[in-house]
Amino acid sequence: METTGDDLLARVEEAIDAHGMLAPGDRVVVGVSGGPDSLVLLHLLCRMRPARGLDLHVVHVDHGLRPGAGADAEFVLDTAAAWGVAAAVRPVDVRARMERTGESLEMAARVERHRALRAAARELGARRIALGHTADDQVETVLLRFLRGTSPRGLGGMRPVRGPLIRPLLQVWRREIEDYC
Repeated sequence: METTGDDLLARVEEAIDAHGMLAPGDRVVVGVSGGPDSLVLLHLLCRMRPARGLDLHVVHVDHGLRPGAGADAEFVLDTAAAWGVAAAVRPVDVRARMERTGESLEMAARVERHRALRAAARELGARRIALGHTADDQVETVLLRFLRGTSPRGLGGMRPVRGPLIRPLLQVWRREIEDYC
């Protein structure tokens, strides 16, 4: 059965309320890569904005890893402007972190991305940082942790709320994101 846009909006609002992710009038940094997951997250939050009084700010993190990344950043900035949301691009140096720490590309990128989003939230006075992780990402995370070996807590996967980080799409499947698009 196909999920309608209104059904998806209702489910995401339900998840937000069930986990206390947002309060009326919250200022929220929305991490937007330009992919379907983060764009749907932004669109849903824009739809909620009037009723909840949300103050949204898009942050696109440029990892400096791909030559075409500038086009992604421009797309995110243009989309945010079209939807009436302030936006900024934050460059990070993932390769320098890898050299300094010996971390994998994926780990260094995640740490730098979260650092940039948290810095933006501090500067903007935002209480929350919304990320577009989906149920598919959750399954992948649990499976990878299982294969690597982890504690029972690690097998619990990503939490919907962790400090300022919120994941409103964590119970939404990728196919639902594609249907919404």
